Amino acid sequence: MILRALRPEFRSVVFFTNNYDAHFERRDDWDDARNLIIVSPFGSSLPETYSQQHVAPFRDSNQTSMYTGTLVATGKMDGLDADYLSWQPRVFEISRRGAYDLSPEWYLAGKNLSHSNKSWFRDWLFPTWDREKRNLAQFPGVKWQNWLLAVRVIWLSPMFWRLVIGALALLAIAAWISVTVASPALPGGGTTPQRLRRVFASTTFWLVCGVPFIVISVAMFAQYDSAWFAQYESADIAQYEGAAKEPLAFFSGISIWPSEILRLIALMLAIHFMIKAGIDLRANAREIEKGFSFDPLPKTPFQWRHLGLGLEQWRMSSPDKPGPEPPFSAEHAWHIYLCRNKFGPRFIRIGVLFALYFLFSYIIFRLFPPPLAPARGDFAFQFDKVVILLAAIGMMILSFYVVDAIQLNSNFIRMFAREVTKWGSAVTERFYRSPPLSEEELSAYNEIFFVAQRTQVVARLIWYPLIVLTLMIVARSSFFDNWSWSPSLLAIYGINAAWALGSAFLLRRAAEQLRDAALTNLQMSRVKSHAEEAKLLRGAAEPLRDAALKTEEAKRRTFDELIAEIRGLKKGAFARYFLAGDKQPSPLAKEIKSSCHAICLESNTGSGEGTRALARRSMKILRIATIGSCALAFCLFFSGCEKTEPIDDAKASGKTTADFPQITADIFKPMDGGIELSPEEIMGRNTWNLWTGGNQYFWDRIAREGYGLIDLLKMVDSRKRGSRHTDLGLVNEPGFRQAGDEDTKDTYGLYL
Repeated sequence: MILRALRPEFRSVVFFTNNYDAHFERRDDWDDARNLIIVSPFGSSLPETYSQQHVAPFRDSNQTSMYTGTLVATGKMDGLDADYLSWQPRVFEISRRGAYDLSPEWYLAGKNLSHSNKSWFRDWLFPTWDREKRNLAQFPGVKWQNWLLAVRVIWLSPMFWRLVIGALALLAIAAWISVTVASPALPGGGTTPQRLRRVFASTTFWLVCGVPFIVISVAMFAQYDSAWFAQYESADIAQYEGAAKEPLAFFSGISIWPSEILRLIALMLAIHFMIKAGIDLRANAREIEKGFSFDPLPKTPFQWRHLGLGLEQWRMSSPDKPGPEPPFSAEHAWHIYLCRNKFGPRFIRIGVLFALYFLFSYIIFRLFPPPLAPARGDFAFQFDKVVILLAAIGMMILSFYVVDAIQLNSNFIRMFAREVTKWGSAVTERFYRSPPLSEEELSAYNEIFFVAQRTQVVARLIWYPLIVLTLMIVARSSFFDNWSWSPSLLAIYGINAAWALGSAFLLRRAAEQLRDAALTNLQMSRVKSHAEEAKLLRGAAEPLRDAALKTEEAKRRTFDELIAEIRGLKKGAFARYFLAGDKQPSPLAKEIKSSCHAICLESNTGSGEGTRALARRSMKILRIATIGSCALAFCLFFSGCEKTEPIDDAKASGKTTADFPQITADIFKPMDGGIELSPEEIMGRNTWNLWTGGNQYFWDRIAREGYGLIDLLKMVDSRKRGSRHTDLGLVNEPGFRQAGDEDTKDTYGLYL
């Protein structure tokens, strides 16, 4: 009730208490008790060394303390051991799956206590890690022993070699598929090096190879030096202070490691997207040069004017002179655009913008400090600071890269909307129409499809910073840990998103303005054609007039076709991908539909063109299937990391139900209120209440999810038993036997 009242008022405060109670683990109270820190003398259980069988968890630390006193009183625990345990308080944090023990494992000098499962991933990947670490601790100051430790641990790990072999096999499969399948985007299907480069630069390859590498690396880094070893096996106190105390729990809500994994994935994607954007822009430039018969950009020395995004210097006449703008060469404008699109000028523009924005962000963070990370220990806290800084820098540089490319392209498009463009004879012949149109009349049509082809690559860049920003936002979700937001973080993330979306909006606006200008020019040309037709009707002779009328009518239909094509164009910046009402079919549906169309084309024409089209579409479907298969393999891989449930104590010792005879003593008769039970009912109740049946994990769950309401396994009874120690004894020991003779009665007897 207190936590429920305080949480809304103190959202960023860490609450703690000094007494463990199972009621804190109630799932109904998760929103109120989550991340509660408990520092208690005892937890819900003791090390299993002090019991011959598994004891279910206690309801609170007071019961555990009383149980410890009972063990000391009955001689099952030494008084010195009890003092050792009392000097090791337990530190818990309430997670989505109950109280998580953050404290080191129990330690007693000279005794091998059971260790917890905190280093589950490291023990799964490198089973001999702890043993080699203990051996290394015997030789302090010998630095080369660290290399020997690493070699031995890796060499003796079968799971590590399985992962390495599996990864190499996956790379070999990807390389073989890329070599054997021709790429439709490359001339002639592409050479082998070209196909390999295309595969290794794909987003699918980076995700399939990069995500598992990041997850495994972070998991190993999180458990590299456990607090248990640093405290009990190392003589260096500083090593314990710097050891990893952050739990590796992906979905419990008490670990920052899932957030760090997502941030590193965002950093990886930011680097990949910049590389991919550069490759795609250069490939698109080559396609445009080939399609519009442009010469490649000659070697041009760097000039300071290449740093600007404005394109006013392209105008052939002074802006002060009156009259219409003279036409300019599309090839010359393209070369000027490529000079500004080079890596050097773009790097300088991005660097200046990044420095200014970084200064702005620093001031914002000083005015509105962000909340501290919910890290546990200095080791995790410093790791989080480094990862957040790197991921933020990668996200900002990627955003500026995309914004720079989009703004440069937007200015490039606006030039076509203001001036008439000269395209050259090769382009005029390629887009020849019958009856022939003038170069000025075809200029608007060429501009539209030129811009559409260029923006087909530029427009989709907008998704790159948004994907990275989404990962950064998800990484700060409270699902993983008790992350919180501040005005500074909201402002920085909001500005990044608004900047990217605003640039995309300006690109779309420039493209639509160009479309409107092109439609206006074509409609004016159509009106002129209609005026020419009317003029012919008035003055020309009838034979010439009929021929001219047919020509003008055909020309008018050509204008109508061009206008319809431009209006219906949905490619690049002209596509309506920002509108929610624009329903586009899914990529898989497109591929299946195109493949079916290719099959029908093959059956109708009898040529091999349909087969080639089917091969191209099938390769894309194969890529989608490959992504799904890799995702499934990744899920199966991590599902194998889960710790398997061991065999219970009774089965492990080879006991059967015959070894646990039912007893007829009615121990609970005073609780029945005078109700008489049959012997069968008494034996059934005794079996249920007093005997775990070897299934201690069932009783673990019952005790935890019952929040201490079921304490059936911790009763002390004073009834007479068939042993010489008859006054007091624990009656809930599975498999206890009566003393049968003088040699065994001391073994099975209990006394105070």
